[in-house]
Amino acid sequence: WEEPDNETYTSVFENVAGGYSRIPKDVCLSAFENMGLTSIQANHVFYISDRNNDNELDILEFCVALHMIAGYRTNNIMPTVIPQSLIEAVYGKGVCAPVNHEPGKN
Repeated sequence: WEEPDNETYTSVFENVAGGYSRIPKDVCLSAFENMGLTSIQANHVFYISDRNNDNELDILEFCVALHMIAGYRTNNIMPTVIPQSLIEAVYGKGVCAPVNHEPGKN
């Protein structure tokens, strides 16, 4: 994984969030689908990016999601979990990866 472009991702977050600090799931899914993902892919990216399972993405979660989308566009590979290197790049060193869970199961 390349280093995330947090400046660009922050700009996209601000545009999508419309002044709010969190983006609801439906708004994220719409944005991800507008970026070329299928509904299934958009749900997958949202689900693994939503680290606290609150059905909203904060700016860091959104940056992770956008970086996975960018990686998918470049490599045509969608990870099943967030790569630890990406978590460290966005959240900082020493952050544990979230517990892996399957969509639809909590």
